[in-house]
Order: sequence, then C-alpha cells, then structure tokens
Amino acid sequence: MDSMWRAVMGMDGARSVGRLLRERGVWFEFVLDEGGGILSGGMLPTTSPVALIAVAEKGIMTVKLRLEHEGGHSSMPTPHSTIGIMAAAVERLEHSPFPSRFSISPTKHTLLHLQTDLFAHLRPLVANLWLFEGLVSYLMGFKPATNAAVRTTTAITMFNAGIKSNVLANSAEVTVNHRVMAGDTIESVLEHDIAAINDDRIKVEVVEGVEASPISDPHTAAFREVERSVKQTFEGVLTAPGLMIAATDTKHYLELSHNVYRFQPILLEPSDLPRFHGIDERISTHNLIKMAHFYYRLIKNAQSLNSPQGSA
Repeated sequence: MDSMWRAVMGMDGARSVGRLLRERGVWFEFVLDEGGGILSGGMLPTTSPVALIAVAEKGIMTVKLRLEHEGGHSSMPTPHSTIGIMAAAVERLEHSPFPSRFSISPTKHTLLHLQTDLFAHLRPLVANLWLFEGLVSYLMGFKPATNAAVRTTTAITMFNAGIKSNVLANSAEVTVNHRVMAGDTIESVLEHDIAAINDDRIKVEVVEGVEASPISDPHTAAFREVERSVKQTFEGVLTAPGLMIAATDTKHYLELSHNVYRFQPILLEPSDLPRFHGIDERISTHNLIKMAHFYYRLIKNAQSLNSPQGSA
C-alpha cells in the first residue's frame, strides 16, 4: 500500500485511510511509517551502525518561476535573453541558502543521544554545545546529507525554455523543490525566494506544499519499544531519534497519534544511497528477512503498550 501511494504524495489512498480512521475515532499509541534506515559504513561518525528513528520530517514545497520576455531571431539577439535572465535568477537563488535550524532540529538530539559513541575528536564539541553549537552547525553545512538535516534546502529540478536553435526563447519556466525545515514555513520560504531572485519580471508561484511536521517525543514508552525491537533484531546497532529529510505518508496520520515515527529496518551502506529512486534500486534478501523479524518483534513488544484513548 505504502509503496504505491507514497510516490504520489499519498493524496488518494493514504489520505482516504487517514480520514476514515479519524471519522471512526481511532487513536494509536504510535504510528510507524517508512523513514531512515540503519546507517553503516562510516555514514555517521560513530563506532557502530546507527538506527535513526525519525521523530519528524521536513515539509515539501514545489515552486514555479515563470518569465515572459522578448524573443526574436538569434541573428539579432537582445542584450539580455530570456534564458540569461532566468539563469541569473536561478544562480541568485542557489547562492541564497536558508539559515540553519540546528538549535531546534531533531538532528541536535541525534548528536546528543550518540555523543558517547561518536568519534573521540567530536565528543568534546557535542558535550559542550553551549559553546560549540555554532561551529557544529557550520560544519554540517559542508556535506549535502548533513546540510539537509539542519536547514531548508533548495533544488532546481527542471528548466524549460526555447524551441529551436536559431530562435530566441520568449518564455522560460523553472521548477524548484524545497524541503522545508521546522522553523520555516511555506509562506516564509516563498518570501525568501522572491527576495533572493529580486526581479519583478519573474513570477514566483507555489504549486503545492506541505508544512514540516510536528516533532514527536522520543522519551516515550512507544519510542522505547521501537528501539527495543531494533536492538533485538540487529545486534550491536545503536539507536537515536532523527529527522526524515524526505516525505512520507505520515502527514495524513498526524491526527491519529501524538507519537509519529519513521523508520525502515534495513541496513544501508554508502553504495545504497544513489539507488534510491535511481538505477538498480533494490533490497537484499538478508535485509528482507531482517525486516520481517523486526516487525514480528515490534508487534509482540507493542502489546505491552496501552493507548490512553480511542480504539487501536
């Protein structure tokens, strides 16, 4: 079910399921959807693999930039072409990063949770974030994966202009995909884009958007049962709360529980990351077996939980 609906933002199946459950007054002790897996192979600066159980996810927002400008024959080009104007706007947008939200992000709690298992040279920094928080936040901006964990990101995903090699384009359209961090909103991101582009000729429009999710409490019995199930299934694996930087169907289930988590019980190596929505996307038979074991243990362990309201 999830694999079919998630790729289209769950707007049909998952949304209908969430609405039906709300109408029936169902309340869950916790919700667990897909999310980050178990990171190994030096993907995190820890002595052991880490199972990141996301307690929040970033919002998602699609923005269109549109420009109508003078066209004509390429033998008589204008000083500033449609494509040139739009390309300059894209460059300004890419060179206007959003501020870090490390201080209020689940990523901060990830580091605090793992501080005794971090590489030795990082432990003093994390143990003294009162002094080094700015430095840690700054350093996380250097790699795409860690940068995405501390701020709203901007990705230029489509650029359409021109119809023929000897004709000046009279229109251009660019698609921008933002992943919105808690602390930013769809409205504030739109204002940021307009200010960064700083060109009244270019129309900026939000096509679709979902706000960043609330942050669930990692200090609950439900979270501990997810952790326990992980450790029973994967020997020697550390656990920590984290942030889901992509989008899941949990946005349709936020009114069904206070404890909404995101985790997929598979061991990931660095070579697996380019395969997500890419070439040779797959799951190993070993991971498939481990996944079944995890969910069996989770269902058994969850029997010890008693939901305070509703029926679930």
